[in-house]
Amino acid sequence: MHADVLQLIDTHLSEVQALRRDLTSSRPIRPGERHDAAAATLDSLQSFAAELQVILRGPGR
Repeated sequence: MHADVLQLIDTHLSEVQALRRDLTSSRPIRPGERHDAAAATLDSLQSFAAELQVILRGPGR
């Protein structure tokens, strides 16, 4: 379980860092792009939480 949790955290952090880079990059942005990045961040967090719950429940729970 420990390795699974660490892998999940690493994956989530990579996703969030990529979204953060997208939000903070100095370039022209299209209307709604920041909103979309914020929504993608929420989606990533919800996926992380759901996957972590599965890991923590363990087999047969």
